[in-house]
Amino acid sequence: MSNAVQDYAAIAQFVCVAETGSFSAAARRLSLPKTSVSRRIARLEEELGTRLFHRSTRKVVLTTQGEQYLARVAPALADISAAHESVRLADGALAGTIRIGAPASLAEHLLIDEVIALLQSHAALSIELVLADGPIDLIGGRFDLAFQLAPSMPDSNLVARRLGSTRKVLVASPDLLARVGEPQTVLQLQDLPCLGLGDSVLRTKWRLIGPGEVEEVTIRARLAASSVDALLVAARASLGIALLPESMVSDDIANGLLVQALPNYTSETTVLFALLPSRRHLHPAVSKLLEAMPGLLRNRLSLPPRKDLVSGDAAGFE
Repeated sequence: MSNAVQDYAAIAQFVCVAETGSFSAAARRLSLPKTSVSRRIARLEEELGTRLFHRSTRKVVLTTQGEQYLARVAPALADISAAHESVRLADGALAGTIRIGAPASLAEHLLIDEVIALLQSHAALSIELVLADGPIDLIGGRFDLAFQLAPSMPDSNLVARRLGSTRKVLVASPDLLARVGEPQTVLQLQDLPCLGLGDSVLRTKWRLIGPGEVEEVTIRARLAASSVDALLVAARASLGIALLPESMVSDDIANGLLVQALPNYTSETTVLFALLPSRRHLHPAVSKLLEAMPGLLRNRLSLPPRKDLVSGDAAGFE
């Protein structure tokens, strides 16, 4: 093995240890024995004539010299990796592994279709799709891409791209509305069976935006659940009226399984952001997903109008 190749491998292992903060974690990520990684770093320190890490039984921390070295070699290593990938994938094929974090409802009702399409088209590509409804640690979790729903731009040092916006709409099964009657005003919702997002059936408050006004109503949910997927199943089963994301219910509305109640009212707009650890060196598969998402959103968030209404303004993509 040439010295150049040995140096590259040593630097790559050094960067991995610095990122993970552990020889064991770095060894697992690199699929190497821990002793091999430790010896390689020790040889690198000997060649440089300085200690790069403070070592203890609990953790590994960069020394001042290690921090300076990392600042110089990490960008260079990324450039080399990007050049390698661009040549290797010159025929348009995608390979390697990307790690994506996303809210469960978004992943299961929107993102998964594009993920499947990518994997079917690129046999050498692997995707780790992590579902998390709370905040995602993009750096600590080693994510290449994460999606976040928020009312405004996330306050973060990360790179954020606005992909589109969505709202929640009131939906119910046709059988339920035929049985209990269809609400004509927001206030009437408090007397009808409803489904609430949360852990209590008591005092769920819905804030709805209608023609020129904002109205609030407190409902007593027949079913409260912390999962929007559970509420969707319950709405299909005619248990109550639910306030659910457009992306979840568009197919059910088109197929007649659900209809909109009070179609002129929606929740406040929530924006979908893509979060990236850096603007540079995006994996080609990440770029493909980012290109596809706005179109997926437009297709899913254009709800069909109520056929039984003369004029029903369906909530759509903004």
